[in-house]
Amino acid sequence: MKFPRKRPQEDTRWWVWRLVADAGRTLLAVVRTILWLWRESGEGPGGQ
Repeated sequence: MKFPRKRPQEDTRWWVWRLVADAGRTLLAVVRTILWLWRESGEGPGGQ
């Protein structure tokens, strides 16, 4: 089974995009956690 050859430029960039996607997901998870804790403390929007 042969795989199509990619251009050399594409081979080195896939990990950059994966790293950016992982960083974005991590940042989103951190923001969601902070907002959840803020609401649970009663000081944020939706708190009591």
